[in-house]
Amino acid sequence: MRAAFGCLITLLVALNTQAETRSLPPQLARALTGADKATIITWTKEHLTDPYSLRSTAISDPVPVKRDSAVVCVAFDGRDRFGRYLGLKRISFVLTPDGIAPTQRPAEVAACSASTLAMKPFPELDALAFAVPSRLNRPTPTMSVPTAAH
Repeated sequence: MRAAFGCLITLLVALNTQAETRSLPPQLARALTGADKATIITWTKEHLTDPYSLRSTAISDPVPVKRDSAVVCVAFDGRDRFGRYLGLKRISFVLTPDGIAPTQRPAEVAACSASTLAMKPFPELDALAFAVPSRLNRPTPTMSVPTAAH
């Protein structure tokens, strides 16, 4: 019982430390650019099984994770290779003065997993679903019937 209580105290202290308000470093205090969003969209097209099935997409503002770095979190629900939706997933991108890059480092992933993280719609990523021509929108094939020469 005492060990469980000690673990609980340690967990609460860790969560409180992560929840402290941090500000963005001056070199990263900028809004996301169109190029940043294009990088996310390109990564999505290259790394997800079915990027054109994405729904419930969202993006965060830059989140400070360390004294000199910040991440942008992207949430989405997409299909696996069997066509099943997997549920909401979050990925993180490190924000740099020159752009952004995907990351899998623990601090960045933990920052994107916080349930209190404010997310806003990401319509540019939702628009991928409309970028692929539907079978219903394709032109109907036409047949030309040769005329008999008299």
